[in-house]
Amino acid sequence: VWSVMPVLHGFGGGGPAPNEMMRMQLKVQSPPALALVLQHLANMRADTLYKWPLAEHLPPIQTCYQKTYDFLWSRWGDMTSSDRRTLAALACVPVGDVLVKPSRVFCRLAVDLSPFMFELPRQLGAHEALLKALGARESPSGDDLVNFLHELGAECDGQPLNLNELAAVVKVVETLTS
Repeated sequence: VWSVMPVLHGFGGGGPAPNEMMRMQLKVQSPPALALVLQHLANMRADTLYKWPLAEHLPPIQTCYQKTYDFLWSRWGDMTSSDRRTLAALACVPVGDVLVKPSRVFCRLAVDLSPFMFELPRQLGAHEALLKALGARESPSGDDLVNFLHELGAECDGQPLNLNELAAVVKVVETLTS
């Protein structure tokens, strides 16, 4: 599922600002409404990064998310607790080729727990405060690992894990017992 909004490259960067009539016709609102940004994030699926267009005139996915995180952090005080919970539950952190929930991202991981838990990508380090506010942690605690296993059980809904997923779960259990 793709969601789009018009972007005017010259606007705010020294180019001419569109007149009121043009903004109305294009339905441009700057800055966009917080609810609209949250809706766009909710429309992104975990496999979106595989389908991200690689065109020279388009910014890379990390740049788009960095701009989105800047916007969200600037509006953090305007968000309701419901908005924050919704955002925390979304797979909205690009890691490699997938989007993951903030609660599955850690600043430091001693063990590779992919494809379920990931270390915060270096290019997103500037947004650590926002991501931590959404559920990312410095490193996984025992409670984080147990909560993950409960979430995974609910997400799988009785479906078997593949070999990579099973190996990651074994690593989680080994980490819990060590």
